[in-house]
Amino acid sequence: MRHRILLPVLGCATVVSAPIQADSDFLFIPALAYQQKELKFDQRYSGADSNQADFSVSLPVISAGFTTVYERFFVALKYETNLSDTPTSTNETDRSQNLQFNLMAVDGSQINVGREDLSLTFGVSVWQNLNLFIGYLDGKTEVTPHPFCADPGQQPGLICTRVNRAFQQFFLGDNGFVQNQPEYVQTYSEQGPFIGASYAFQVNASNSLSLSLAYAQMDGQFEDNANDPENAFQDENGVANFVAFDYQGDSTGTSIAATWTGILGERTNYFIDLRRQSYSMEARDATGLPNYEGIQLDTDETMTSISLGISMYFD
Repeated sequence: MRHRILLPVLGCATVVSAPIQADSDFLFIPALAYQQKELKFDQRYSGADSNQADFSVSLPVISAGFTTVYERFFVALKYETNLSDTPTSTNETDRSQNLQFNLMAVDGSQINVGREDLSLTFGVSVWQNLNLFIGYLDGKTEVTPHPFCADPGQQPGLICTRVNRAFQQFFLGDNGFVQNQPEYVQTYSEQGPFIGASYAFQVNASNSLSLSLAYAQMDGQFEDNANDPENAFQDENGVANFVAFDYQGDSTGTSIAATWTGILGERTNYFIDLRRQSYSMEARDATGLPNYEGIQLDTDETMTSISLGISMYFD
């Protein structure tokens, strides 16, 4: 029996055409890949306060997927995560206040970055090598800034001209009791449905090239885990600056990919996947706190990745 195989590759389904002899109408396809992901992250605050910060980082990622194929239909589950958090530094274009409470980071400070994605895809072959698919994506970028204090004074006093929220949490947030502080973390996430199409070109009996395009309409969120239950860190007016933020809004995304697939053995394929994913979010404060009143957050996240993997076929 000849099957047209559809593989879940890096978040959205990509179609690969291959002649597979099977004794059943069902095929089960596990896949494993190593991926190098270049992630660029840019944020802009506007409204009552304004600022822009960004970073870029290269992440080593491992991905695993499992696809079930029945005749023209398939269901694919895909998970990918970075092998370890990767350090990088941030760039900041403007700082109108010394202790802005909603900044991603401070210019030049160090951060650790991680990325995780989970997707579920349903697809069908509608005409020859043309396939349509829909699915659901749950993605998360986690940023862990290092505590940052610029131009500290001499002991016994400690005066910083610029600090970040990680410094506030670790040293100031809980009345100075460092041992009680959780590690400060910021999380950008998107969850929602996507829809797309792909087309496979059979190059020869052993190799194929597939192209795919997908669009996602999701819910986005950017939040942190600021820990100041007693509002210990306050400004001159008695207003607590160091309280958790939570920005929520619509997030749209696109994915463009090209995948080369070749046959390794009777039931084994390899694939090389080149992909670019872009997510944009427009969000506003969801806490209702006066600290964030009137502030809008716009976030752009771009990921360019190349993957090398293998897949096997069972019936």
